[in-house]
Amino acid sequence: MLLVFVILLALVFIATFIAVKPDLSALLQGQTKPQIHADSLLTAIALIETTIVSYNLLFHASAIKSKWQSSSELNDVRHDTV
Repeated sequence: MLLVFVILLALVFIATFIAVKPDLSALLQGQTKPQIHADSLLTAIALIETTIVSYNLLFHASAIKSKWQSSSELNDVRHDTV
């Protein structure tokens, strides 16, 4: 099921890339000489944070699934999380 979501995410990224039609020369120039303008700093921090939080949620869900196997252990999960 996770693979389906990853494929869906990739398709959405591709569709967004096509819809936005970025300037490819500016994109390549940004890859070789990156820079962040002062008015874009908050946006860059927000993008990094949203990426980290989503990966953290996936890792946490995976850790819980491997540690506790049944719903009878739900009370232990709640105590461990808090």
